[in-house]
Amino acid sequence: MVAAEFHAAPPLTDAEVAELTRVLHHRILRWLRKQGRLPETEADDCEHDSQLATCYSAAVQGRIAFGENAGAWVPRVGKSEFGPELRPGKLCANFEGFSLHAGIRVPSSNRNRLERLCRYAGRWCTDRKDG
Repeated sequence: MVAAEFHAAPPLTDAEVAELTRVLHHRILRWLRKQGRLPETEADDCEHDSQLATCYSAAVQGRIAFGENAGAWVPRVGKSEFGPELRPGKLCANFEGFSLHAGIRVPSSNRNRLERLCRYAGRWCTDRKDG
């Protein structure tokens, strides 16, 4: 078994993160359409579900969906050690519902934190059991 070897890379730029987010958006949607998980065109999508989509979006972003405080952040119990959730900032990009936050750094010597970050990133895959 060969051990993983890490090499230093040049620092990312905000423009690179934004471009990667755009590319991922395109490729993920294309793959989901090929798998039959999304309609082929936007016209096939249900327009009457916009309020439900607004609720989903607000829930994912930790914001209030409707009312006079719509768009405001919802305080959360149990803050993550990885910082604020889905807030724009350095090395963060949002593109048509997709967001990428590339500002997390974990020292190679901190194996516990690296494992937690990997588990966090991989939880989407393990939470879904749709065979």
